[in-house]
Amino acid sequence: METGDVLKRIQTRRYLEEVNTYILHGAGEILELPGKISLIWSHPGQQLTQFLSVKAAGSDEILVNGRRCPATEEGLKQGLRKSLSDSQFR
Repeated sequence: METGDVLKRIQTRRYLEEVNTYILHGAGEILELPGKISLIWSHPGQQLTQFLSVKAAGSDEILVNGRRCPATEEGLKQGLRKSLSDSQFR
């Protein structure tokens, strides 16, 4: 299985779209590269750009902002939750 297929299988784009819609209120932009999908945004009035990046790391692992997670929907959701709860996202 190719690495991009892993991201499709676990519905990475769908979950990043949900974060963009429900948490960022549409302020972000999703960018796709081979084996990687990112959600990038800036808060109004701030020059700081923030991101959530999900990268395939083989057929059984993904990296969510550099954290190793199982390549499953549950692993993706846990990685996104942990990244969003980091102090840099508050």
